[in-house]
Amino acid sequence: MIHRESTAMDSKPDDWTLLIVDDNSENIRVLGNILRHHGYQIAIASSGHEALQRLPWIKPDLILLDIMMPDYDGFETCRRLKAWNQTRDIPIIFVSAIDDTDQIVRGFHLGAVDYVTKPFIKEILLARVETHLQLSQARQYLGLLNLELRRDLEKQRTLGEQDPLTGLANRRILEPRLKSELARMARQGQPVSVAMIDLDCFKQINDNFGHQVGDELLILVAQKLRENLRETDIAIRYGGDEFCLIFPETPLTAIKRSLNRIQQLLSNLSHYRESQPVTASIGAVQAFPKECWQALLGRADQAMYRAKQEGRNQVYYETENTHLIKR
Repeated sequence: MIHRESTAMDSKPDDWTLLIVDDNSENIRVLGNILRHHGYQIAIASSGHEALQRLPWIKPDLILLDIMMPDYDGFETCRRLKAWNQTRDIPIIFVSAIDDTDQIVRGFHLGAVDYVTKPFIKEILLARVETHLQLSQARQYLGLLNLELRRDLEKQRTLGEQDPLTGLANRRILEPRLKSELARMARQGQPVSVAMIDLDCFKQINDNFGHQVGDELLILVAQKLRENLRETDIAIRYGGDEFCLIFPETPLTAIKRSLNRIQQLLSNLSHYRESQPVTASIGAVQAFPKECWQALLGRADQAMYRAKQEGRNQVYYETENTHLIKR
């Protein structure tokens, strides 16, 4: 969360810089003296064009803008300020000797926050300036809080979809991702393949060496998966010592080299004790047209169990023509 020692309401006048834009030097002198006496930092521009040129360096907190000026009048200057991302949130108070309803309304439509008439009434001028500065600072502070809140919510959402041990995605994303990939296959005709991985005799590792060693092995397996998959592939810790891999827009024939490499890497780990080698059984399938995600996952799971039944430490690939093909 954001930690601040003070809020916008605690700010002092000398924390703020005001830009006066007016082509009349006497107006600038009078207005500047009132604001400086109250403690504000003052910057000056004698035309709208000059104000637009100097703004990136001045970075004012509020602009007091005269309406009747050469080159760009106050309305055109305001329009340009509100069209520029760097300045559109700066509050603008129009200053004019003309108390005309149409002009006032036009200024508000362009994005001004207030309108002050000449000659200035000191107390009213200062009250309006202070009010809009504090409102602007409060909006900025609320914007920061809102941004921090969105980041926290995104972080919580990410953590909710992440396995805390391995850092891989967890089972929560399996159904929506499979549905999404199957829908894309239906629209675009691009194949999707799925693999299930189960570590062989993992219970013996936990029983012989303890759960900490088992956890370290799972972390190492997740690392190997990340290192040997494409950025577009999705690795999920399905549960316990089981992992699910989703290969978007990829036929079964295109993932064989990757899965064979993963199987070999896992069989070469041997982990911490050579007396307890690490191996994995892997089953891989390609989605059928109009297949539901449960059926697809079930076939991958069945292929993985066939790999175990045939002696473990191997990959089985199910195809449409031959039920299961051993690597």
